[in-house]
Amino acid sequence: MNTGKLKYQIGFERIEEDGKSYSKQVKFNNVIIKRNKFIYNYSTHPIRSEDVKYYKRVYFFESVGKYVYHLKPFGSVDGRGFHISMSWWQHQIFLWLQKRHWFQKEENIRYIVNILFLIIGVGLSIIKLKG
Repeated sequence: MNTGKLKYQIGFERIEEDGKSYSKQVKFNNVIIKRNKFIYNYSTHPIRSEDVKYYKRVYFFESVGKYVYHLKPFGSVDGRGFHISMSWWQHQIFLWLQKRHWFQKEENIRYIVNILFLIIGVGLSIIKLKG
């Protein structure tokens, strides 16, 4: 259950590099999301490049009020990575930082402006009919 509080995790993480395998002690499990990157275990990893997203929303793991994403460290294109779970508000902030939010699309901004002008026009016409 995602309470928003980090819990310390003590153990070992297995790492494979160049055909060699070794273990690294893990003292905590913390992910910090920033614009176009995330920080995990003191390393900065890209979330997306120009055309490629290194994250994917996983609908299968979602529960009530939680949104789950699969993050790929160092922009890997294979299936390796880990899952993070976010509340609704954290999800909105995540989308905003990645410039994928509904309000950041040009056609949606135009739609909102058109609705505002329509409301103002209807309000002015009602005021003119009464007066």
